[in-house]
Amino acid sequence: MGSSQGLLRTSRGTDSVTPPDLADRWELLTGEVASRTFAKRKDMLKAVGKRPYRGVPVDKDELRGRWMQVRKDTQQIVDMLAENVKMKPDGRVLLPKELIASLISSEASVREGGFD
Repeated sequence: MGSSQGLLRTSRGTDSVTPPDLADRWELLTGEVASRTFAKRKDMLKAVGKRPYRGVPVDKDELRGRWMQVRKDTQQIVDMLAENVKMKPDGRVLLPKELIASLISSEASVREGGFD
């Protein structure tokens, strides 16, 4: 047995002793994988930036055009809300605040600009 076989190198660069029990080893490994994955996800989100429409950057004119199509078709609005709804176990229906804010600002810009 080598001297490094009982050590696990963590993401912070420190060595920690690998537990002898199999269940404890798996718990340690899954915790380490989860923390590294979370850190990589955080870096990726920072690199991508804001994702206004399904991860694809969209300019304001295109968003306004999409809203002009959707706002007159009730079924499209219902479908859009159904795609973004989250049902809670207690029966509450939740929608993302960003979605509601974007719908309100889109409608306000249409009404102010007279794009009806």
